Amino acid sequence: MSPGEVEVEGRRCVELKETPQAEYRGHWRTYWLDVDRDYVIVKHESRCRHFREKGWGGAGTRVMVSYRNDAVHGWVPSGWKSMWLNQETGAIYNVQEAEVTKCEFNAKIPSALFELPFPPGTYVRDRENHQVWIALPEGRKRIVTPAELKAQVPYEKLLKSK
Repeated sequence: MSPGEVEVEGRRCVELKETPQAEYRGHWRTYWLDVDRDYVIVKHESRCRHFREKGWGGAGTRVMVSYRNDAVHGWVPSGWKSMWLNQETGAIYNVQEAEVTKCEFNAKIPSALFELPFPPGTYVRDRENHQVWIALPEGRKRIVTPAELKAQVPYEKLLKSK
């Protein structure tokens, strides 16, 4: 292996490490990229110590990704294993595994698939449009105004007003 490379499950990898002083203080990530497979991410770890001052300890995740070489698209994920770690002990307390059984690239996806129907009475925070609203029958919306948000008007009162 070359200087700066590490081994992950028998693969030559480059390690990219984000420090705690980065974007989110007390949270950092590390990525391991496979040198021989177009630098795909084969391992990712995320650590969080945000809540240490409140006595909540920290948490971490580790994701291991496997790939297959597609004749058209190159290295595509064939599966992954996600593990949740106790930050203090490093013990794994939850594991989930996934296998990719089919994948498509640039497939046409109907926009209706992304439209979520909200049952009447649902309180919605629409971050994309910077709105808060309550779903009404027939797809209508009762917009919650900035003044109502600031005044912390109770939900029940919002439902009764127009």
